[in-house]
Amino acid sequence: MRMDSRDDEGKPPRRGRPGLEPSDWIDAAIEALAEGGLPAVAIEPLARRLGVTKGSFYHHFGSLDALVEAVLEAWEEGGTDRVIRDLDAQADPRERLRALVHVSWDRLDHLRAEGALSAAAASGDARVAPVVARVTAKRLAYVERIYRALGHPRAAARRRALHALAAYLGTVTLVGAGAIGGERELRAYARHLEAALL
Repeated sequence: MRMDSRDDEGKPPRRGRPGLEPSDWIDAAIEALAEGGLPAVAIEPLARRLGVTKGSFYHHFGSLDALVEAVLEAWEEGGTDRVIRDLDAQADPRERLRALVHVSWDRLDHLRAEGALSAAAASGDARVAPVVARVTAKRLAYVERIYRALGHPRAAARRRALHALAAYLGTVTLVGAGAIGGERELRAYARHLEAALL
């Protein structure tokens, strides 16, 4: 049994809940973002949510801006880059588009977080706006590529991609306004969109 205050690598032990990782803070921040927008991503409420002290936060992040940056990186990677890699594993562009609809219109909390980031970007938040712009461009280009693979000329593929992205952003707005009555209605709407977009 160890009696000193260092771990096996000679580092001081972590404060707060055992096993807490930066990803736990990021996940908690994304949940808070979905519930209350970017202002809800604050150190003390997140520490309470995780059952730890503020000191635990500073063990992993130097500032709130560093956490926001990590949240944006996780959002871009998980909600765009990884989705594109996974979808590209399917050879059939129709199946890629069908799968894209289902992964994009999958959960209300996911769409609420998207809405919070869109709102922060629209308000001119300098941390968020360039990332949202980059992600939007990636998403639009990817959907356009799918439509091109389906045989549509470039201009038509671009219009169809704009339509698909507008439908997605419209859903984000409707979810934020409480106009979609739950997960079941969201899934039914996704089936409708799948037919419309294909």
